[in-house]
Amino acid sequence: MKTPAPDPESWSNRSPGDLSLELPVVHRSDVCAAVAASAGAAAAWGRLPLEGRIELLAAARSHIEVLQEDLARGISLETGKPIREARGELGAVIAKFDLTFADARAHLADLPVAGGPHPALVRRRPRGPAAVIAPFNFPLHLGHGAALAHLVAGNPVLFKPSPLAATVAGRYAEAMASALPRGVFTLVQGGAATGRALSLDPAVRSVCFTGGAAAGRALLAGAADDLGKEIALELGGKNSLILCADGDLRAAAVATAEG
Repeated sequence: MKTPAPDPESWSNRSPGDLSLELPVVHRSDVCAAVAASAGAAAAWGRLPLEGRIELLAAARSHIEVLQEDLARGISLETGKPIREARGELGAVIAKFDLTFADARAHLADLPVAGGPHPALVRRRPRGPAAVIAPFNFPLHLGHGAALAHLVAGNPVLFKPSPLAATVAGRYAEAMASALPRGVFTLVQGGAATGRALSLDPAVRSVCFTGGAAAGRALLAGAADDLGKEIALELGGKNSLILCADGDLRAAAVATAEG
């Protein structure tokens, strides 16, 4: 499902800088409509047995596999990432399906509780709509991991990609949504204002944000009054590197530069 909007906004190809696409500007009313559709799909999606959700998500994986090369080229075009790295990102996207399915089967099953006077078990229930705000540097892989975890757990997803990778994210979202019931996976294009509106909507029960520290702090502060909302932040920063005296300086430098 896509959010409608009437007004275009232009974005340029980073190399060589020509006009790449025009996107509709998403207004607050569009965000509200997207959230309402997601909330409307939550009950039925949450009631679907785990294996039923996995079956539908496996169909989404098949759609992604068909588009794998096109999506990789889209990542390369919009981010400037070498095609080899973009293909690696798509490989990680596809591999994430089976990894997530295995985790879900291991951790979402009912858990009997022994030792009490009466039979008891722990049963996990879906939280409701989740907003996933994806970054520019890995426009599909990082957001996809969070989205897939929520979907398999029974939560509809509102997926807001970086506007700097909007086209390839749109194609990915179409492939995902085409295999799922209406409202279960909704693409919401836009910038910071759209992400804030999604995050603060009371019907959105979880937010997964990958991006800068300042934006993450603002999101956390804005959602502070909603104590039941789950906020997961992966923020920018610099990682420390320790090289021991007997280490290979050249090998360490190459490994660090390549990530």
